Amino acid sequence: MPAGHPPTEPTPAHADAMPAPAPPADARPPRAGDRLGPWQLEAKIGEGGMGEVWLARRADGLYQAEAAIKLLRSDLPRARLAARFARERRVLARLNHPHIAKLLDAGITDDHQAWLVLEYVEGWALHTHVRRRCPTVAQRVALLMQVAEAVAHAHAQLIVHRDLKPTNVMVTPEGVPKLLDFGIAAMLDDDDEESSQLTRMTGRGHTLGYAPPEQITGGSVGVAGDVFSLGVMLHELLAGELPFSRNDAPRTELEHAVLHEPPRRASQSRAQPPDRPQDAARVVRGDLEAIVAKALRKRPQDRYESVRALIDDLQRWREHLPVSARRDDWRHRARLWLQRNALITGLSAATVLALATGLAVSVQQWRRAEAAAQLSDQVTGYLTDLLASAGPDAHGGQWPNVLQLLEKSRADIDRQFADAPDTRLRLLDVMADTYISLNRYDLALPLAERALDDARQRLGPRARATLDAQLMLARVYAPLGPWDKVVALLEPIRDSVIAEHGLNTQPTRQLLYALSAAYVKVGRLAEAEATLLQGGRVTRAIYGDDSHQTAEHHNHLSVLYSELGRTRDSLNELRKTAVFQRSTDPADRRLALVLRRNTLAMQQRLGEIDDNEARAAALFTQIDQLLGPRSGLALSLHSEMARWHADRGEHAKALVHRDAVIDTGNPDAAALRTGQVPARAARLLARALAHAAPPAALRAEARQIATEADTHREAIGALAVDTWIALGRAGLLLGDPALAERAVQTLRAAAPALNLRDDESRGSRVNQLEGELRRVHGDLPRSAELLGKRVQWLERDADKTLPATWHARLNLAATLVQQRAPRAAEALAQAQAARPRGWPPGHPMDAVAGLLQARLAAPDGEAWRAAQPALDAAYGQPVGWPLAGWFQ
Repeated sequence: MPAGHPPTEPTPAHADAMPAPAPPADARPPRAGDRLGPWQLEAKIGEGGMGEVWLARRADGLYQAEAAIKLLRSDLPRARLAARFARERRVLARLNHPHIAKLLDAGITDDHQAWLVLEYVEGWALHTHVRRRCPTVAQRVALLMQVAEAVAHAHAQLIVHRDLKPTNVMVTPEGVPKLLDFGIAAMLDDDDEESSQLTRMTGRGHTLGYAPPEQITGGSVGVAGDVFSLGVMLHELLAGELPFSRNDAPRTELEHAVLHEPPRRASQSRAQPPDRPQDAARVVRGDLEAIVAKALRKRPQDRYESVRALIDDLQRWREHLPVSARRDDWRHRARLWLQRNALITGLSAATVLALATGLAVSVQQWRRAEAAAQLSDQVTGYLTDLLASAGPDAHGGQWPNVLQLLEKSRADIDRQFADAPDTRLRLLDVMADTYISLNRYDLALPLAERALDDARQRLGPRARATLDAQLMLARVYAPLGPWDKVVALLEPIRDSVIAEHGLNTQPTRQLLYALSAAYVKVGRLAEAEATLLQGGRVTRAIYGDDSHQTAEHHNHLSVLYSELGRTRDSLNELRKTAVFQRSTDPADRRLALVLRRNTLAMQQRLGEIDDNEARAAALFTQIDQLLGPRSGLALSLHSEMARWHADRGEHAKALVHRDAVIDTGNPDAAALRTGQVPARAARLLARALAHAAPPAALRAEARQIATEADTHREAIGALAVDTWIALGRAGLLLGDPALAERAVQTLRAAAPALNLRDDESRGSRVNQLEGELRRVHGDLPRSAELLGKRVQWLERDADKTLPATWHARLNLAATLVQQRAPRAAEALAQAQAARPRGWPPGHPMDAVAGLLQARLAAPDGEAWRAAQPALDAAYGQPVGWPLAGWFQ
């Protein structure tokens, strides 16, 4: 599908305002090879009452492209042709949406042929595509929702389509729908005489079977007309047939059915796959039928008030929430009954009373049956509303007392729903999901684990509820680990979830992002990238390019690029979210904070900013106001600030942030599972660098943490890498090489499970740790080899002056200088060139470089020892040779 280019001005420049001259009498029909501006006609691909559509190619040599050219009929009356051309060009120029074919160009030839150049969409019409590629109800609903998003965009531009039907929707081979042909569209803000005449001329230019009653009778067609047509399309996608009459019925029969007969129920269709979804019999009945019925009501005012309301109800159905169509359905039926029996109800007061009583009994019986069928969703809806109000977002950052009600609700589930296991399971799912949204993963975890156990025992491992419960538990683990459990939960069900829910659906999207994030954490970066790219395609298919969810996708890509050593690319992905970082919409507040935190982190890693402490302080305040104290986002920002200060040699400041992560009074969910071992190991290293305690006390603390790391090995999971690297470096700093050796051996033994390789970030960090350890032991060739691998990995980044690169190159230079290697001088020069630009002088690593330069100049003499005091002063204690542990 060729990319579009900006619309060019038609010829003449004011074609909207001037009438087209009458066509010459000898005008010939268009044919292949004709040129229209820069376009050459190739083949006719369609024809309608108002003109022809041709496939065309760009022929001016500027670039290669295909397009669809609509040629308006030149035999129309002069005024009608001019108005038609100006109007259709004006309509299309106002539309810019990923699911609407774009207007690329327009003009009028010398012989008065008006033409419009549209994006050429290669693929299949909607009904053909769903037969081939969408076997499930969920897939078809998701596809229609994308079409509806395009219609909603048109309505926002004050344009109604008025001819929505499957043949006006093309679906690309990638599964992206494109809405075509706004040929009889009306502008809602046009109230001039020309618009009125056009409405009368085109008012009946509809397609029977998809047109609303008001269009058939020649009435005004507005937003509700497009809602009706979307309802017909939805019914046809679900049932494999039209809702009012058979597809090939005569015109009069179709018109009568649309005007006077109720729609057939989609669940009672006799159509078979592939016309009908393969799971229609068990999925369509109930909420989906109610949604279709509301969209297909005869009176415009009884339908959904907007296409957005229809989309919202479909989204609620996809998320297993109550739909609005079910709530008002019984009232609508009662009102219609009274309208149909108006004469009878007027006979006498007694008759009216009797009929009303009978009707009330009937309605009450119907409502009881409906209530029984909707019990689970009604309870779920209630709890969803209740729990969603429990966040600190609207309470000044303080947890409201409603949490106590949540705890009570959680404790009462078994008693209240002892005889309704499906409802109990649904409640566990909803409560876990709500606790996730409130950032209380510690409370979500037992609920998610219980839901999965319940589903497996009652329904079996392949049931839809069991798949959803596995996905929920993985979502609980995903932010904090253990990430190997996320992989173990999601990998086996990836294909099953897609088959059950459909590809372009929210459950599939959640699975792909949770799995890709876990792949990143466990070092399976190639699989992470492939899974994340698929998640991006799903996100854009569901939400479009400028959505909140697509901004989240850019954030996920940023994390991946950071792990791949592409720091600049990581920051560039975050810069694509600038609009959301500035958003004041309450729905975007949390995302904005996440994006701003990550942007700050990437800029710090690039060494770009000077006002980071002020920015971080403002972020801490805003995060605490929104999420409350000790949220996961705040803790991650503390860790990033500790890294920043440590990189700059500001170890006392780094320790302040490491201390903030440790809180014995209220540990976070990850700390509860891991005994806070990873955070304590990071703080231990910060304490060693800041000389916060005597070395003997720190060595004892380090060995205690190492013992606990072994004890909590399973819970720590992939965090073992950060934990043991911190312990290993602390061992080198504190004169305990045995502890460093233990750390290296532990990581090497776990390398297959943790996927530690030379060509990925964490594996290269292990190489750096072992390289320093081998230098301490005097194995300089092995030290140079390992440190060289670390430098080689960092060199993949386009930015060559990163803090990590500077540290690694100086580390390698230290080994080469001690080894008296011929390339030692070159390595030291490269290290100096890698010093982050703009950093102030006086960094402790500058003293390291000075010592190496002095030793390089006089390796056999004592002159280089004159540089030692400066190094000791920079670090606040004797460093000693061979510089063990002083490189980040």
